[in-house]
Amino acid sequence: MPGKTSRIDQLLLVFISLLSALPAFGTSAETSLRIGLDFVAASADPHAIAAPSSHTLAFHIFEPLVMWDGDDRIKPVLAQEWRREGPTRWSFTLRSDVRFHDGHPLGPEDLAFTFCRLARLEGQLQGLIYNILKTQAVGQNRVQIDTRSPMSNLPRQLSRLAIIGAPPGWRGDYAAEGCPPTNQYKAADFNAGRVPGSGPYRLTGFKAGTSAVLQRYPGYWGEAPAWDRVEMIAIPEGAERARAVISRKVDIINRPPLESTSFFDQHPNTRIVTGGISRTLFLLPNTRKRTGAVSLDNPAVRQAISAAIDRRGLADRLMGGLALPAFQPLPPDDPAYPGLREELPTPPPGTRLPQKLEITTPPTFRRVADGVARYLRLAGVQVDIRDVPSEALPGLLESGDYDMMMLGRVMFDGDLVQQTRDTLATRDSARGTGAGNSQGYSNAELDGLVERAMATEDKTERAALTRQISTLVMRELPTIPLLHIARSWAMNADLGYLDQPDGLTLAANVVPLVATPARVR
Repeated sequence: MPGKTSRIDQLLLVFISLLSALPAFGTSAETSLRIGLDFVAASADPHAIAAPSSHTLAFHIFEPLVMWDGDDRIKPVLAQEWRREGPTRWSFTLRSDVRFHDGHPLGPEDLAFTFCRLARLEGQLQGLIYNILKTQAVGQNRVQIDTRSPMSNLPRQLSRLAIIGAPPGWRGDYAAEGCPPTNQYKAADFNAGRVPGSGPYRLTGFKAGTSAVLQRYPGYWGEAPAWDRVEMIAIPEGAERARAVISRKVDIINRPPLESTSFFDQHPNTRIVTGGISRTLFLLPNTRKRTGAVSLDNPAVRQAISAAIDRRGLADRLMGGLALPAFQPLPPDDPAYPGLREELPTPPPGTRLPQKLEITTPPTFRRVADGVARYLRLAGVQVDIRDVPSEALPGLLESGDYDMMMLGRVMFDGDLVQQTRDTLATRDSARGTGAGNSQGYSNAELDGLVERAMATEDKTERAALTRQISTLVMRELPTIPLLHIARSWAMNADLGYLDQPDGLTLAANVVPLVATPARVR
């Protein structure tokens, strides 16, 4: 079972981080942190791509209204309080001490501009505001949000949305039927760091998919992070990431290779921090594409593929205790999980497997792809592995140029219902569903369950609907869950990491445990 950093350890790290944030006596040297990541964002636009790499970069520069803490609680960020004012109305009170990087204070227009901009973009994040009818400023620091139907989980849903500063002179409210123009910021403006955020860092250098450089923003409203300068470096290969932290070319890495876990744990100059489950690894079958005489559009064929894969074997032999076999898309630590069956659907007798399959995988998941291929080959399938860089995945998904793709998915707000609405519901721009459903999957029963769950106020009833959704997805297998993976980081021994449930690697969560000259660059 994946381990968790204890609550006492977390509190100790918080205390140490507060001490480390104090300036060292007699020094004004710049502190620097180098982070080795499996992926670096392909765009600095926080709304362009719904992926962990994008959120990792975005939430250094921009911030959401609120944050989900993993214990079914919502924490204030840009909003200091919020309340329900009716079945379809929420009110958010904004902090009065926030200044964006261009110096302007946080106001209702920044929230309205963000919503208006997102409504005009095509992408998975657009689903976050699908049910929002309008916003209305109430004074300088309060915003009313009206929804088309009741939304008990609106604050949790908005925890995924980075708020960007409105351009000078922009005024207006968000309305689903139309908004003032929002084309002032281009992709080049985001990538050059010219779009104001409210986060602890400003973007000062960016190479898409390769690296990002961040400088601490001195006017940040919250607690100042320990690091003046942060460099994010893409190191897709796990072994190379491991070598980089051991040789101190970087200070911390995400997703250390599992075969190196015991080494990092025992080496005097490195340490491992592990948390709970944050990512589900799955196979995405291309339901638009026929593979020989057997079509992946047939649920029975997908069931046969799934049944041929030994998930416990993958977890035990490849994951070093940092993963659990996935018998449901819903992670086992979710409050709605109890009552779900942990068994695979059985394909009808006589169901044939494809004669040949190609698994497309980014470097991070290559070991698991090899393990899956071995099981499928034992079942008589000819399997080829196609390696592609992570930045090529979005284009391949949209073009449909794949048989099956190995992917990982993070439930950033811990809500399977919203995630299913974004990625597996029938794609319908008018209803705001299926923005991330590139495979063309459509199931009316699933669509109905998702819409019922989104409108359900009662927590017990919503949990029951969540279980129905998980069960249906496991029966139909539009995605084939394989493993629930724990989040982990490897770092120099003089660093600690404050784990958070979304598994993002944020510089503000990296704390120096011992003040040493190595920390000052």
